[in-house]
Amino acid sequence: MNNESIAYVGEHTWAGHLGHVLAILSFVGALLALVSYSTAVRGDDGVWKRLGRGGFRLHSVAVLGIIAVLFTMLLNHWFE
Repeated sequence: MNNESIAYVGEHTWAGHLGHVLAILSFVGALLALVSYSTAVRGDDGVWKRLGRGGFRLHSVAVLGIIAVLFTMLLNHWFE
């Protein structure tokens, strides 16, 4: 079998790659927020609370980015 990939002219692969990166960032942000907030509850350290807020913000921005990419793909009929 030949495992060469076919590159189509005019294909919008950047949207798929961007969505994949945003999904990974979303999971990383959610896990970071989970660990940070869990650690912050056990002690009175403000560093963990700030790190948890940062993780939650990362997760939120990544999810909004995923939604934007999906709507862009759907509205422009990029069903590749």
